Amino acid sequence: MLARFFAGMLLFAGLAGLAYYKEKLPVIAEHLHLTAAADTPMIAAVPQAIGPAEVKNVVQQQANAPAFPVPSDYGIYALSSGTLSELNALSERVPDKRIAVSTPITRPSRTTLPDGRGKFIIFRRDLAGNAPDRIEVRVVARVVRASTFDAKGKPSSVAVSDAWNIRNLSYEFRVRPIAGNPEMLLVQSENPDFVLPAGRYALVVKEQGYDFVVAGAVTDLSQCLERTDAVNGSFYSECKKP
Repeated sequence: MLARFFAGMLLFAGLAGLAYYKEKLPVIAEHLHLTAAADTPMIAAVPQAIGPAEVKNVVQQQANAPAFPVPSDYGIYALSSGTLSELNALSERVPDKRIAVSTPITRPSRTTLPDGRGKFIIFRRDLAGNAPDRIEVRVVARVVRASTFDAKGKPSSVAVSDAWNIRNLSYEFRVRPIAGNPEMLLVQSENPDFVLPAGRYALVVKEQGYDFVVAGAVTDLSQCLERTDAVNGSFYSECKKP
């Protein structure tokens, strides 16, 4: 009887222990899984290597990139000494070259270039695939003196300030595409040694003038005008000296 009692107790203890561990087994398994994950070192993402095709494309883009700065916004720009300067549009339309002078311009230019060796960049959507071969740079001469007549016909001359006129005199510049930028055009003289004389000019794009000033003492007579105000209108003549 005593032996049977102890055997029954052992059997009961075994069944109870088996039931307990069966209930705790998922918890133990989850704990072991988290511990193993924590002990496993994380592997950093390895960047994908650049293939030969991508390397060739990057090298080609760098080779085709222009050796000067290009604008990021649409507009007309002067490129001088490695610096871009945006040109402002004149409110007056550029007249046909059969007309000697335009209507008076009373506002000074807001763009001054250090010398006349500058180039120009035209960044316009409407010129892509429809660019002209050449573009004019028109002279914008300053009116320095005006002559008037009194009632007796006696002339008098007075100095004039802040008065300019677009003349029918111009310089012709060549238009070239800029590689990799189909909406951009490079405008420059065909003669690499050409220098615009000091004075004011207008780059003409589709009859619209974009003006700038070349710094320096004005010595070119085309940059100087005298005006005669008469009863039947105003007449202009080139200065005999600047």
